[in-house]
Amino acid sequence: MKASGVLVTHLLGVLVALVGLDNFERAASRSKQSEAKANLKALYWAELAYRQEKDTFTASIPKVGFEPERDNRYRYDLSNETLGNLEDRSTKDIISHLDDTGIAEDTFKFIPWPFAPYVDPPFVTPGPLGHFRASAQADLDGDLTIDQWSIASYDRYTRDGVLIAKAGEPYCDVDDSVQ
Repeated sequence: MKASGVLVTHLLGVLVALVGLDNFERAASRSKQSEAKANLKALYWAELAYRQEKDTFTASIPKVGFEPERDNRYRYDLSNETLGNLEDRSTKDIISHLDDTGIAEDTFKFIPWPFAPYVDPPFVTPGPLGHFRASAQADLDGDLTIDQWSIASYDRYTRDGVLIAKAGEPYCDVDDSVQ
């Protein structure tokens, strides 16, 4: 009886450790998602400032002055073009152009991941009555699911009319932290 009690105790210990590891991995993924939320808010405010000055939105990342810190896990984009111009962060020096519509994930530090199609594609509608939606994508855990966040200059609703995100509020389109 005593040996089976020790075995049960060990098995319970292993089970608790596995559950704890799963919770730790989820917490680590959630902390990585804070990068996307903070940078999308910065991009949102940069677009609003640009619109205030120029009376239009733009898809040009350099024109709005959006420049997240190096070591970014996420790809940030204002254009739904699959092969849009992205600021290159694959080398020690950043390579950017005035027509860049996004910022690539920092592959100088992180392993590159395959590009996935946007669930909620980014876009910019120029002009005084224009609007925009920006996107952030990353592979947080090396699986086939790509974490995707977006932010827009307008309130977003489900097809049933339920508010899912107010203007300027980051929204998780695909959550890679709970897979």
